[in-house]
Amino acid sequence: MTTPFWLDEPYTPRAPLQEAATADVAIVGGGLTGISAAHFLAARGCKVAVVERGELASGASGRNAGFLL
Repeated sequence: MTTPFWLDEPYTPRAPLQEAATADVAIVGGGLTGISAAHFLAARGCKVAVVERGELASGASGRNAGFLL
């Protein structure tokens, strides 16, 4: 099995937030659906925060062999 190009580089965790963050919309999950929602909301002027515990698109979005249900 091949590795998706977005997982080719080693994952570098970001530092935890040191202060309060504000956003119009908070999206939990950085998979295909979460990132798509964040993109389209930001394009319409919303301040968006995406909360993801690991790498973006590393869960089901990164391992579904390209199938969208």
